[in-house]
Amino acid sequence: MKNLMLSLVAIKWFIIVNFTRLVMNRIRKTVMVLDDKAGRLKVAENALAGEFQDTEYVFFKLVNKGNDRTGKMIIAMALPNPDASVEAYLVIPRNHGKAVVLMNDIVAGCTDNIYVSILTADLDSASELIENYNKAHGEARKVTLNLAVEALEVFMAAFQAFANQPANKKNSIVILQSGNFHVKGIGGNHPDIWDAFQSSIAGEVLATAIKGEGNVCYDWWISFDNIIWIRMDPTVHNRASFSGLNPHPSVWVKYQLVEADGPQGFHPAIKVQVPA
Repeated sequence: MKNLMLSLVAIKWFIIVNFTRLVMNRIRKTVMVLDDKAGRLKVAENALAGEFQDTEYVFFKLVNKGNDRTGKMIIAMALPNPDASVEAYLVIPRNHGKAVVLMNDIVAGCTDNIYVSILTADLDSASELIENYNKAHGEARKVTLNLAVEALEVFMAAFQAFANQPANKKNSIVILQSGNFHVKGIGGNHPDIWDAFQSSIAGEVLATAIKGEGNVCYDWWISFDNIIWIRMDPTVHNRASFSGLNPHPSVWVKYQLVEADGPQGFHPAIKVQVPA
């Protein structure tokens, strides 16, 4: 009888221990993620890889980076993805009406997309945020715009994660443009994306902009340190060349589209090493 009782106790503890292990293995772990483009991209990549299960991602923002003991400003930089050949980004027009059209176009491109599946509830939520911005006035416009853009950036991260997969690299431009996102290339020279790259001529850098519609011009800027910028001659075509540069050092190039109602905002700068 005593041996039987010991056996029952042993079985009971075996069940308790293994049940505890099972529960502990199923407890959701919390992962803190910086709420920026790189952080959202990482979460989207994890979702594609099936790593969302039992994981709760908590996004946080850096409100004040502060200064170190010498008084120098502390800046947190997002590291680029070395495997990405092209990158999606957003440039929201300063014109209220054009911004609404662009954002609605992105929602339309993400709806029933053949490459990336976005939940209908998320699309509806983004449309509602865009409509809130459309109806907003005064200071409320900035707040509602930021909320709408944040929703679209989540979609953009999902598209970027899908385009970054090795099997999709050759179609990455098509994938990103299918969601109506702007596309920045790296060494490409593709007519439908924003890119700056080396010329075959020593000391020359070439650039192609995303083509605007109607009577527009392209406002080009160049920098040797990504801090001080020099305005170059604007062009009516979406191509530009910068000649007579010193070989080997890197330069940064950026541009903005100028329409009848004024500049529409800068596209992100691209770093290029000047060819020798």
